[in-house]
Amino acid sequence: DMYLSRAECRARMGDLIGAAADLKVLRQHRMPVEIADIPAGLDKPGLIKYVIEERTREFAGMGDRWYTMRRLSGDPLFDIKPVHIIYATDGVTEKERIVMKPERLTQRLPIKIINQNPGIVNIP
Repeated sequence: DMYLSRAECRARMGDLIGAAADLKVLRQHRMPVEIADIPAGLDKPGLIKYVIEERTREFAGMGDRWYTMRRLSGDPLFDIKPVHIIYATDGVTEKERIVMKPERLTQRLPIKIINQNPGIVNIP
């Protein structure tokens, strides 16, 4: 996580060589060295997006994707619009797409907490 965070910070500050070096160190520990290189010719936005994609690959199945989406929801470089898809009973046919509002990127408080604190207002 620290290599990815530092790589993203470096990329956002324009240090593309440093960001690529951080990514390469991380990738060399996960895959063979000969395929751990970063794609050449990435500009600043491209490298930032590549770092985020690498974060998604590195933490797949860990449950951190929501936090990344929340953090990047206000970033003009990323056009994140959370969509909830409702499927038909066959599990394949899409019945409805609901584009979620930005406030839905905030987790609601558990009902137990609401019941124990009558003065608290839950998140919409």
